[in-house]
Amino acid sequence: MKFAPCALVFLWLLVGCEMTPEEEAAYMYPPPPGDLLDHDPTEAFEISQWWTNGSELLRLNEDASFALFNSLNQYHTPQEHGRWSKQSYAVMWLEPYSLLPRERVRVRITRTDGELTLVIPKLKPMFAIEGAPAVTEDGLIGMWYGPQGEIHLKGDLRYTYSPESVTGVGLAGLAGHKGRWQLSDNTLQLHPDVLGLGTFEFQLVTGETGLVLASPRGDYEYNATAKRFE
Repeated sequence: MKFAPCALVFLWLLVGCEMTPEEEAAYMYPPPPGDLLDHDPTEAFEISQWWTNGSELLRLNEDASFALFNSLNQYHTPQEHGRWSKQSYAVMWLEPYSLLPRERVRVRITRTDGELTLVIPKLKPMFAIEGAPAVTEDGLIGMWYGPQGEIHLKGDLRYTYSPESVTGVGLAGLAGHKGRWQLSDNTLQLHPDVLGLGTFEFQLVTGETGLVLASPRGDYEYNATAKRFE
């Protein structure tokens, strides 16, 4: 005899057993027919931060936000971002931010050859990785020193420029400025927050001691030990 999900919950309560929220959700929203899980629902597991299928990259943050990239570069603009939540041992949800009403995306939690797997509709299954794949941008984060001052490139794609001296003529003749940075075809671009400054560009080249940010105003070299602005 088959029972509806609500009937199962009712029968469970009749026999005097209390259901956990995860167990109740599993009954109310079971996996699709023919899509059985091969991991034990009573087995404790954690959802990792980083996931990939070799083509796309998914970041699940502790603050319940997520970012989905259509490449393996975490510094590129996400294809989608929003909030995520784990409903049960079998289901989690992605709720993309959008100006237009959008349905949240149901993500199946399962195992493939014993490995925890996330199955997002229209994407290949994703597997957990320890961290985001290494890319060129990783090696640029930190302090860069040049004849006109200092440039601090931060991991959140923000930068701070500080001139050699307040009275000296620094980059664009300013006492300092902040903004966004990005790498495009070996060209570092600085986009100041101040309107009207335009974009500053540096070519990423290999010098005698490592990478150099080259520009007509002078070259900037990396200092891995600098702690200023941290």
